Amino acid sequence: MCQRKKKHQYGYFLSFIIPSILLVGMYAFQRVFPFGNHTIVTEDMANQYLAIMTYFKHNITHPSNFLYSYQISIGGNFFSVLTYYLMCPFNFLTFLFSEKYIPLFYAINTVFDVGLIGLTTYTYLKKSIFLNREVEETCFRDSWRLFLACIFPFSSFFANYMNCVMWLNAIVLMPLVILGLDRILYGNQNLTWLYWGGLMLLLISNYYIGVIILVFLFLLTVFWVIDQVCQFNWTKILKKGFTVLGLTVGSILGAGVVMWPSFLAQQNVAQAQMPTTNFFAPVYEFKMFWSSLFSGSIDPHYLKTAPLVFEGLLVIILFLSYFFISKIKIREKILTGLFTLVLIASSYFLYFYMIWHSLSIPNGYYQRESFVISFFMICIAYQGLQVFESKYFLRITIPIIIGIITMMFSLQETYKNLFSNNQLIQNTVILVLFLVGMILIIQSHKIGIPLIMLVSLVNIVMYNSGIQAKDFRQVSNNDYSKVVSENQTVFNALKQYDHSFYRVGTTAQINVCDPLLYGYNGVQTYLSQQPTSETDYLSALGFYQKQGWIRWSAFNNGSTGMINDMLGIKYIVKSDNSILKATEQIKSMPTYNNQANVPALKPVLENKHTVVYQNSNAFPLVFGAYDGHGHDSVFNGKYAYVSESNPFIAYGWMFKRLSGKQWLYGIQPGFELTIWPKAQVAQAQGYLNSTGDVYCYITKPQNVMPGNQRYLPIEVNGREVARYSNQNAFGENGIIYLGHFKKGDHLNIQIKNAEKDPTLPKDKIYVAVENQPMLHQIRKDAVTGIGKISVDGPQIKMNTTTAFKRHILIASVPYDKAWQATVDGHPVKVRKALDGLVAIKVTPGKHNIQFNYVVPGLKIGTIVSLIAILTMIILELFKFYGLKKFHQMPSHKKH
Repeated sequence: MCQRKKKHQYGYFLSFIIPSILLVGMYAFQRVFPFGNHTIVTEDMANQYLAIMTYFKHNITHPSNFLYSYQISIGGNFFSVLTYYLMCPFNFLTFLFSEKYIPLFYAINTVFDVGLIGLTTYTYLKKSIFLNREVEETCFRDSWRLFLACIFPFSSFFANYMNCVMWLNAIVLMPLVILGLDRILYGNQNLTWLYWGGLMLLLISNYYIGVIILVFLFLLTVFWVIDQVCQFNWTKILKKGFTVLGLTVGSILGAGVVMWPSFLAQQNVAQAQMPTTNFFAPVYEFKMFWSSLFSGSIDPHYLKTAPLVFEGLLVIILFLSYFFISKIKIREKILTGLFTLVLIASSYFLYFYMIWHSLSIPNGYYQRESFVISFFMICIAYQGLQVFESKYFLRITIPIIIGIITMMFSLQETYKNLFSNNQLIQNTVILVLFLVGMILIIQSHKIGIPLIMLVSLVNIVMYNSGIQAKDFRQVSNNDYSKVVSENQTVFNALKQYDHSFYRVGTTAQINVCDPLLYGYNGVQTYLSQQPTSETDYLSALGFYQKQGWIRWSAFNNGSTGMINDMLGIKYIVKSDNSILKATEQIKSMPTYNNQANVPALKPVLENKHTVVYQNSNAFPLVFGAYDGHGHDSVFNGKYAYVSESNPFIAYGWMFKRLSGKQWLYGIQPGFELTIWPKAQVAQAQGYLNSTGDVYCYITKPQNVMPGNQRYLPIEVNGREVARYSNQNAFGENGIIYLGHFKKGDHLNIQIKNAEKDPTLPKDKIYVAVENQPMLHQIRKDAVTGIGKISVDGPQIKMNTTTAFKRHILIASVPYDKAWQATVDGHPVKVRKALDGLVAIKVTPGKHNIQFNYVVPGLKIGTIVSLIAILTMIILELFKFYGLKKFHQMPSHKKH
């Protein structure tokens, strides 16, 4: 091969621009906005990330809301959400985008991420001491670097998880961190800032991906140690091993401001834990590994999914060629083979698989560690390029190509339908073209090498396009823009109408993260960092019927009037059918019920497609409670979520403890759910023994997962009042409002299309009547003497007047040990009231009261980070100036 003439270095520029242009071209081909009406929004980007990013945009000028938010559940620690999703500085550019164009921001962000991953991968391949040892710098070497750098950001992991932008933001830094490790282990440079600085920044950018890369760095270091042991380099092991250990610990400590608060927050989220037996249970059927490797045809959201490691067939050929290159030492080949087996085993056996994921099982998005396997394959394929430096390279590559073809057909024969016929034909044609290209290399490198590069690039781009053809069509730009524009206008008007703190319920939701999306205080949200106890508490309060492990919580048109009032749900936003239809088209866990099934409402605002109703009986955020004793105390009582129990009994006790008044609910006997085999209607009927607002609750076993039906209409005396469903986000599946009735009225409750719900015959129905006059009096007593309440992120301030006669104050935010409180400047103990809310004891009369939420671990994490970063910088400066002084010494003194 010809020797490379170094005149210009275009590789860095091209490694960024080529992947970016390829992705933009894919956007144009798939008609992604602004090239058409499609968006890149899919899966959790629709369900969570759009809303979270919009919340970030809304609060850039209100940073205190990044510590605590009332738009998570009924309040919660937002800092852990910030550290998981939003730490990339690029996110500040959302300030330039309207709410309805946040999908466009994500598309632009992804283009930059793909380009930067190509750039940093190219940088590693070019600058790595280990990979470039004893490698001849030929005229095509840099072209191969560029080619492999463009392949990596389009490998199957990125194709399937491109919507997880926060992961891409962090993976950008991985090649630089590994380059830093490379320089420490294989170089003689004393400056180590690239390793510890890159690792620290990576952990801060996304600590979850950071942990996966830490495991990868550990494995790389372990195999380096094994290699040095084989060479008896004991001094190098001690010196450089301890250097890497110290720098890694320093990097983790430097990211303590993110790591420690996030770790503490994650302890409140229920997750599968490390098994105590059956450590080597398989995570997937191993035959699927071959399908994933050769064609990438794996559904990434299926539980038995193999690692997403497809990078095109050329990478596999080069990877295998590495083991047949005579210039590479046998020791290195053996260690590389063992390392490959370890990576595969770590994705296959449950115990090792959970190590990648912080000793837990991820919910959805399986095999998230696959990108490190793909990167490792790219690096070994780069070393495998040395096969072309031999004039007899066809003796290696032709048997590999034939072997791959033979193996694919053998696997297809052994495991029927492992590949589709089109995949087998396509892969065979590609391998034959590789064979032709490699034969042409003998005659002309300028024809053969570009041919096989082009075929491989087309192979990987076609795979990506096939994945995105489905993903990019899930959410249309027009539907999203219509819904977001309408609702944002309504909520902006509502904020101008009422400047106080209040909560809102909505009848048409894109998904349960709508409060974050539109900037209102709601009672619904699903976030990965949301404490399980909060979701359980909202389920116990009747807003949602939790199923199995699912952690979503949804307003579903409210609970009982009592619960709605206590939580301060002051407004209900009711959308018409056009908005409801548009939310359904977005396909992001939308509601299918636009009936305002909450009593005692009056319209106060109206827009083109929306009416806002006010609930005049809503409690303020902080209210007084009865100073009861014994069984009447608000500090007693357990209201844990039990899906098959009668919730109205719990609510009765709750308000009796809260107010000291008589029983608020009239439990209605005689209502039993009956359904006949193959019947289309389930019904329950009876006579009411009291007057008031009537509610019902239909039980579901908690561990019975939802069915496939969208919703089941519920009629009362022939009038549809709700759309019931046991799916996790469609229709009513909490407390259902039936209407206002009088004592002696007959109720015939019918559930239509009952045959679609297989568990319905085993369910029970509970009916109760709420005493509205008593509820109004309870509210009047609770707010008497409560002064102005102001809320600023983690801080709630208020005062009481001389009219205040209670001895307990309750704030309707979730209880957390991180809450602190003062009364007239003196600290007081924060207690748990009604088994889930924040409360303090006070004396009657005038007081200035303040609640403060202190993010657990943030203070100590910040201090540790500052100390660690300062220490690392000082050590780096000492090494820099010491090295500089050493080089300035006369040569005879250096010895």
